[in-house]
Amino acid sequence: MGQPSAEDTPEFEKLPNDIDVLDAIIADLEAIMRVHATTTGSVIKEFEDREKVIEKLSLRVREKENELNGMRENVQRLKTDWAPRVEALVAKISEGFSAFMASKRQIKT
Repeated sequence: MGQPSAEDTPEFEKLPNDIDVLDAIIADLEAIMRVHATTTGSVIKEFEDREKVIEKLSLRVREKENELNGMRENVQRLKTDWAPRVEALVAKISEGFSAFMASKRQIKT
């Protein structure tokens, strides 16, 4: 290893001159590095686990949306099939009721 270059000199001047202090700084940085290394592995594992859960939930949501769309189509089909019959029946009841009420008025007069 050679002498530091002119551009590195200001950085070296900032460092302490005591070897024990430098060793302590190095030990602190190595400890931080070890924590990040072990944390990174667990973070990646947790991310992958959550990603799998998200995939399963997304699939379930798609299945439920398809089921809901099928039910909506079924309701619409039933409305299309039954609405005219119900409307005709209501109209027939209304006509009968109107005729009944008209006959009641004729009886009173």
